[in-house]
Amino acid sequence: MFDKRDYVDQYLSVKTIMSNPFVEETLEKLSILGNVTARAMFGGHGLYLDGVMFGLVAEDVLYLKVDDQTISKFQAAGGRPFTYDGKEGAPAVMSYWTFPSEVWESPEDLKEWGEIAYQAAVRSKPEAAAPKPEPVAKTVSPAPQAKKSAPKKKATKKKAKPAKKKAKVKVAKKKAKAKKSKPTPKKSKKAVKKSSKKLVSKKKSIKKKPVKKAKAKKAAKKKKRSK
Repeated sequence: MFDKRDYVDQYLSVKTIMSNPFVEETLEKLSILGNVTARAMFGGHGLYLDGVMFGLVAEDVLYLKVDDQTISKFQAAGGRPFTYDGKEGAPAVMSYWTFPSEVWESPEDLKEWGEIAYQAAVRSKPEAAAPKPEPVAKTVSPAPQAKKSAPKKKATKKKAKPAKKKAKVKVAKKKAKAKKSKPTPKKSKKAVKKSSKKLVSKKKSIKKKPVKKAKAKKAAKKKKRSK
């Protein structure tokens, strides 16, 4: 598919490169790395190799990409970072540094420093730092069937306990029935004879006592008369 925007961008970048002799010279020297291209951006030019930006040209100065592994090499060589005016006039520092001037005149040294910058740019890409995991197809598990609830048991009403008075009356009635139902113990024959003898002796003693008294009274009267 032909995109007009890409065509316009390429046309403008080529036009600015042709009007900037330093950018043209830089592309010629860095051609030892491969097909290096330039793209106008932020008043300067970005340098690309295989779609990865590894260099920056601003005000006829070449800056190469650095990271935590390579920044010490540039610092030791006396390099300086690319800065620009950020928000509220504060200087903003980018991860692009200058390299020794003598490297510019040596194709072998320039190739070495260019490869270091390209490797740092590759490591700094988000895809290289943290590759996105491939999407895993989610297996939809069937929804668990709802368990049937057990039928609720009807609440049984507890019978009210009878009052204490009623309970006492029932106990008393039971005791009375128990007494009636108990058989009276039979007396033995010997016990019956003894009891009958006692009764006879009691009657005789009762009869004898008044007779003796009457006789005593009569005898007393006779003595008085004889006197």
